[in-house]
Amino acid sequence: MNSHHNSTNEQFPARQKFESAAVAQEDKIFDFFKQNPLKGFTASDIWEKTGMEEDGSPITSTRRAMTNLLNAGKLRKTTAKKDGRYGRPEYFYTLADAEIINSVIETKGQSLETKVIPLL
Repeated sequence: MNSHHNSTNEQFPARQKFESAAVAQEDKIFDFFKQNPLKGFTASDIWEKTGMEEDGSPITSTRRAMTNLLNAGKLRKTTAKKDGRYGRPEYFYTLADAEIINSVIETKGQSLETKVIPLL
């Protein structure tokens, strides 16, 4: 999947640089959701809580990354909304159901002991 939407028809090497940055943003956002598997967040929430605002990334990059994750089946868009930083309603997103299960298993699995019980 192309993470960077090449709307300005950039060529190599600039396009490769933009693609790498877009993938890194998606990874950062997805990791944040995995660390908070049972919570919902808007694009404005994610932009602030992941440090993308401080990094100077435009909020549109956060929205693009979240849309890409939604289209990849990693996030789920809810019907709940709240007003965003610009006074317009924004939807909440959560991890997709399968990703919630995987995240909880990964998080909780670190402290679980596994025991193998032989079958007789």
